[in-house]
Amino acid sequence: IDFAEPALAIARAWAAQEHLNLNAKFLRGSVLGNPLKQESADIAIDTGCFHHLRKNQWSAYLSELKRILAPHGLYLLMCFSIASGDVPKFTPRGKRQWRLRHGHFSRYATLRELTEFFSPDFSVIRASEIRKQASPLQFHVK
Repeated sequence: IDFAEPALAIARAWAAQEHLNLNAKFLRGSVLGNPLKQESADIAIDTGCFHHLRKNQWSAYLSELKRILAPHGLYLLMCFSIASGDVPKFTPRGKRQWRLRHGHFSRYATLRELTEFFSPDFSVIRASEIRKQASPLQFHVK
C-alpha cells in the first residue's frame, strides 16, 4: 500500500523484474485508512512511513495495523533512530527528536519509545539498530 502511484509502479516493476511469483496486490491507499479487509494481512512491513507521521497520528496508524493483521500476524518496522545522530545529506535533526525540512516531517524514535507504544498490542521478537552508510535507520521487528 502506498499513496503514491509512482511508488507502486516501482514495486510492480521490481516484482516483475525479479520474476517473483507473488500473490501480492499493490494497492493505493493510506496507512491511516487503507483498503485492506479486517485480518487480511499475515505480515505488515513499514520501511519508510511511520517516522514521517506526527505523534498525534500514531493511534490511527496502530488502529489500522491491528485491524488488518491476521491473528499471529507479524509486523516489521524500519524507522529513523535518534541514536543515529546527524547524518549529512539526509535529514539532519539537530537537538530535537524531529525535523521539518522543505515541508517534509521526520521523527527520530528511541527504542524505548517504540517499545512502550507498541508493547500493549505486540510482543517484540527482535529489536536492533542497523547503521548503514549515511542511513539513520532502525529495524524494529514485532
